Parts: sequence; C-alpha cells; structure tokens
Amino acid sequence: MKKYLFFFISLIIAYILGNIIPWKVFVPNIDWTKKISSGEYFYYCITVIQAIGTIGAVLVALFSDAIKSYLRKPALEFRLHKENVSEVLDENKTNIKAKAYHGAIDIFNNGNSNADDCELHVESIIFKGYGMTCGTELLSGDYPLSWNEDDKKTYIPVRGKKSFSILTILPPISQSTPGGQAQTLPASMSIGTFETPAEFNGGEWTVSISLYSPCLGKPHKLSLIIVWDGSWENRETEMKNKIRLTLEEL
Repeated sequence: MKKYLFFFISLIIAYILGNIIPWKVFVPNIDWTKKISSGEYFYYCITVIQAIGTIGAVLVALFSDAIKSYLRKPALEFRLHKENVSEVLDENKTNIKAKAYHGAIDIFNNGNSNADDCELHVESIIFKGYGMTCGTELLSGDYPLSWNEDDKKTYIPVRGKKSFSILTILPPISQSTPGGQAQTLPASMSIGTFETPAEFNGGEWTVSISLYSPCLGKPHKLSLIIVWDGSWENRETEMKNKIRLTLEEL
C-alpha cells in the first residue's frame, strides 16, 4: 500500500513541477543561421574549455584517492626462492651435513607504489598420501605467518622484494624409550610454525596462502604444493630428489 501511495504522490509532484517549470525551458534555443565574429567564436571556445576544466577539477577533488589508487599501485609477482629446498649446514662437525632444510617464497613488487602493511595467512593445509583419492584437511581457518621472528606485517618497496620461509624440514632424532631402548623418530616438517603430524609423513601437501594489503584491490591467493616422500638426506644434492615444490597464483 505504501508503494502505491509513494508512486501517486510522485506523480502529483511531477505534474506540479511540470506546470511550474515547463520542459521547454531546458531546450536550447540556438539560431544556427546567425553569424558570429571571430572574437565571439574565440570567447565561446574559451568558455567551453573553462567549463570542462571546472568540471574536471571538481571530479579530481572528489575522486582523487580513487584516481591515485588506479594510476599508482603495486604489482606483485611470486616465485619460489629455489626450485626445491635450501640446506642449512652444520659446520661444527668434521663431516659437513645439513641440519635443516628450508623452503621460501620471494615476492617482487614490479609496480609504481609500495605495498604497505602486507600480511600473510595460511587458509588451509590438505594432505594426500600415496594412493589416497581424497585428501585430509590438517589445518583450516585463518593461520597467520610471520615475515621474520617478530613482524606480522611488512612493506614491499617499488622494484624491491621480500621473502618469507614457508616450510622447514628437520632430520630424524634418536632418543631413548623409558625401557632404555634406542628409538629413531623420522624427519619432520613444519609449515610456518605448524608442525605436520608424524602420521602424515610422505605424500602431497597443498597449502593455500593469502597475502593481504590495503594497497591491493583484493588479496593475492597462492597455492603451494609440496611433494615429499618423508625421507632425509644429509646434503641438498641428494635431498632435492626427495622433495618437489610447485607454486601457483590463483
């Protein structure tokens, strides 16, 4: 009922305004046959240009932030730091060998503006063992990553880059059981600070990562696929045959 009442009142107001201000008032009355001098022609051209300039200045004042964000914005590119993992050597021993392996992602800013307040989050980790048809969700929800030990946010400068470590693999650990027998725990992997459970050791992990920044129109979505057979090698040249990393931007 209110809808019809509003429509009826709108018709009455439109009818009254149409009688007070006829629509013919807005129709320009131009005599195209009348000749004007070159001075008048120049004056009218300048007037039109001034009017366009005034409208343009008003639009720029109203939408300056949107215009700046469109013309100046970061353009991010994501790459694996290495095709596989990088070794961290234990040089305190006579026989030099790796004490850990790390996987990292490099982010390049090829735009013309800094990417400020960049945050990293893991949205999910899905594990699929060898021969499995369906994956198991190990982690879901918002899981923040750190750029280093303390910083949750950083900026990526123009023509610069930032890197973050996404996975760490540690060697097998020998320990004694309560009965006094020796026991060796297999190599372990952490994604960010999330340590993957020991029972999910050997297979494929799909890690969904998001990068957020107020400078970006929408978050960047990444998919990191880790294929690892769960074994450990003491040097990178042998370990690279046991693990494969693939990075895709969604």
